[in-house]
Amino acid sequence: MGCRASTHATSRLRRLSSTSPCVRRRSQHLRTLARLRFLTRALRLAADDGPEEGRFAVDAAVPPQDLQATWLRPWEHLVRHSGVHPLSGVMASYSAVDGVPLCANKRLLTDTLRTDYGFGGWVVSDCGCVTNVAATHHYVPNATYAAAAAVAAGVDVFCDDAVAELPRAVAMGLLPAAALDTALHRLVAQQLRLGLFDPHDGRNPYDALDGASLDSAAHRALARDAAAQAAVLLGNSHGVLPLRRAQSVAVLGPSADEAFARAPWVQDDALHPFYLHIYNGIPSAIVTPYAAIARRARNATYARGCLRRGSDTSGIGAAVAAAKAADVAVVLVGLEAAYEQEDVDRTHDTNNPWALPGPQQALVDAVVASGTPVVLVLVNGGPLTVREPAGGALVEAFYGGQAAGDGLADVLYGDVSPAGRMPVSTYADAADAGDIDNYDMTAGKGRTYRYLAPEAEPLYPFGFGLSYTRWRYGPLRLVPGPGRPAAGSGSGSGSGSGVARVHEGETVQLALNLSNVGGVGGAEVAQLYLALTPTFGAQRDDVSRHVPSRQLVAYQKLHVARGATAQVTFSFTPVEASGWGFFDEPVTRVYLAAGGVSPTRATLSSGALVTAELDVVRRGR
Repeated sequence: MGCRASTHATSRLRRLSSTSPCVRRRSQHLRTLARLRFLTRALRLAADDGPEEGRFAVDAAVPPQDLQATWLRPWEHLVRHSGVHPLSGVMASYSAVDGVPLCANKRLLTDTLRTDYGFGGWVVSDCGCVTNVAATHHYVPNATYAAAAAVAAGVDVFCDDAVAELPRAVAMGLLPAAALDTALHRLVAQQLRLGLFDPHDGRNPYDALDGASLDSAAHRALARDAAAQAAVLLGNSHGVLPLRRAQSVAVLGPSADEAFARAPWVQDDALHPFYLHIYNGIPSAIVTPYAAIARRARNATYARGCLRRGSDTSGIGAAVAAAKAADVAVVLVGLEAAYEQEDVDRTHDTNNPWALPGPQQALVDAVVASGTPVVLVLVNGGPLTVREPAGGALVEAFYGGQAAGDGLADVLYGDVSPAGRMPVSTYADAADAGDIDNYDMTAGKGRTYRYLAPEAEPLYPFGFGLSYTRWRYGPLRLVPGPGRPAAGSGSGSGSGSGVARVHEGETVQLALNLSNVGGVGGAEVAQLYLALTPTFGAQRDDVSRHVPSRQLVAYQKLHVARGATAQVTFSFTPVEASGWGFFDEPVTRVYLAAGGVSPTRATLSSGALVTAELDVVRRGR
């Protein structure tokens, strides 16, 4: 987890807030509460979202520098810079950190969150985790003590039956009544800001919303665009994509035409919208990939081939026959909630949680062997170690939501040039990930792109994604600032080394020209990375191994027409690079890499990135 995660979260919160005319006319009227899992959802982002089994009792032993630089830093940024003042709500999780359950952790919920970060909203427990302070963590004797400990630590709202223990806790002297007044004040203040007590006199803009405001044409268009923008083109070596409408298409696989799947967290006969995964409403309509492709192709056939689970391969023959009769086969495989969701660890019959479960790989291999060009589409949440099929193409579609089919078809047929980028690194070897119970960011071959060891070349690096066009990056140049002339990577500004100098606390702007030199217009996500070594690999010998080897510090998405050139501008503040601090050196040399992917041995040697150097001067120098 890096600093860009918090930037993305803050931008979403800003879009979810607007000005309320009712509460003093200046406060913000939130369209939704910011429901964030404080700390532990961040802790589980590394590798495969952390262990779910035993999560109600897990005690995360986190190295102090990792706790500050990786797990806490994004939430600090979110609280300070979300644009929602105060940020409405934060959720405390089930786990303990260094022996103290989150719901009883005054150091994190009050000292860090409120005092250090300035958080002014309310803290809600995850459901049942106050009871777990006693029942699974055994931190206190019983639920009465757990309820008192939670309020004393800074929990204001209980999603927990232990709330009934609060009167007893006060009567026993475990908790002063004034602590409940404080919690109630925080909750009611947010209810006021939400407009729950506003008069229905037309001044609240949300009074006018009714059923007709839902599921509008604009909402459906947004869902379709979101599905298309999320898709990542991982491989297209043979130019199979984009598809042509004149082609006949065999749409195959267990994820090709399934609108609903079984929900393992409720009764066995219950279904949920498959392409939306969990924590979602029920849409009025779901467009599957097969339905969307069938509307575009000259002729489209469908065969499921196999299930995502089990060992039944009896349907693979029919899928192969359909592929042989078509010009191209689109095979959709992947995961489902039974393998990856809250309270479920991704383990299955392959004994490799990064591989396709069940007989799906056998289906893919059989269709590829048919000789028909294959577009392999992954439908999943967490990463899968799946390679581009021979002679074909590979697309990561994720769970695309209610318009998953239309969004995917827009990409496959070239109506939208793919611009999605991998939000995680996909390890080439599952062993590189190390023990998922180990919260040390340097465990295994390194967690996330920030710590990945140079020899652990990822299968698909963080930030990676292909396009239907080609891009050319110009050299990085320093944008002029107060008292500083324009400079490039080889020109100086007060530095005898010929490298430009900037101060650690200033906002630095760098620019480059991005040219679309391919045959179609498209969008590119230009990324800027910072490192302390020119290889962007192993860390300096005199620096702690818990300092990231590389860090994404800025990015910008641009739409550029065919043959056109646009200027990319990156802005960042060196001192805010998560986990750095620039030590005690008066001047620190940093190295910059810009391009459409994170820096690895392979991406640097391929010429996909342009590089530059800066000298960062400490404050007071």
